[in-house]
Amino acid sequence: MLAISRALARALWIGACLVAGVWWALWPVWAGVFVSVAAAVAAVPWAGRWRSRRKWWIVAGLLTLPLCARLIASELAARWHHLAEIKNTTGPTGFSPPALAALYGWNLTLAAGGFVVGFDEVARETLALTRAGPRERVWESAFALRSPKVRQAVVEMARDLPREARDGARHTLPTRTVAWTEYSTASDSLRVALALNSPLVLSGVAERRNRTWWMDLRARAAIAYPRSALLRIGPVLGSDPLTFDEGLFWVLQERGWLHPYTVTWMWSMPADEERLRDLHTPYLSLRERLAAFAWRRVR
Repeated sequence: MLAISRALARALWIGACLVAGVWWALWPVWAGVFVSVAAAVAAVPWAGRWRSRRKWWIVAGLLTLPLCARLIASELAARWHHLAEIKNTTGPTGFSPPALAALYGWNLTLAAGGFVVGFDEVARETLALTRAGPRERVWESAFALRSPKVRQAVVEMARDLPREARDGARHTLPTRTVAWTEYSTASDSLRVALALNSPLVLSGVAERRNRTWWMDLRARAAIAYPRSALLRIGPVLGSDPLTFDEGLFWVLQERGWLHPYTVTWMWSMPADEERLRDLHTPYLSLRERLAAFAWRRVR
């Protein structure tokens, strides 16, 4: 059983490396192709003298990995710049199928990275772009309350609710718009800002239940890539800072590879909930704190 598990894990690793190699070739980024193929070859159960020397090949690969990473970053930055020029001069029709496939894979990579660092909602929204579906989608979550800007807006919406009212009374809450002009990891939730800054439109209805106002809230945001927006990713092991034009994903939208939509996040809460008393502190999980630290390092 152990031998079968090892063989399966080895096969999955080799397959993943080869898929990554094909993806790098679509750009093309040849340093990435080399690293992917080398990683696959290192996992092959060679026989004879190659088996005894495999560990030295692995050690050599690990020692050269920083150099390979810098080469990959350099080649990738050059390809991004080239594709951005095509977008700005020729438009979406100037992109070949391999270039579109490479960008599509990069979009999936960012979505996977979102799940890893704890930005589950923006990752889910990004993945949903790959599936054709209704233009209006409704999901349930109160994650927006992690942002003090959103909690402040909810407090403003509930400010005019009458203190005395009979059970069953209903009140339409005023609409509020929340926008982030910059992404601050010290004073706000990057997780919320990245997922909802289109900007965010808050609306809702309050109903009196058991002598308490309960608010049924809706946070509405457009999920689509703009024609031009720069995303700073930062240096990689000493390389020049990487900047990606998210307008390249707009090209995927224009060519029908991605499907924009509008999402409404829904949740219910009492108007006097304790979370609404703190209008300054962002609520961050451990993974979010680590991601915020990394974000500050590359900004």
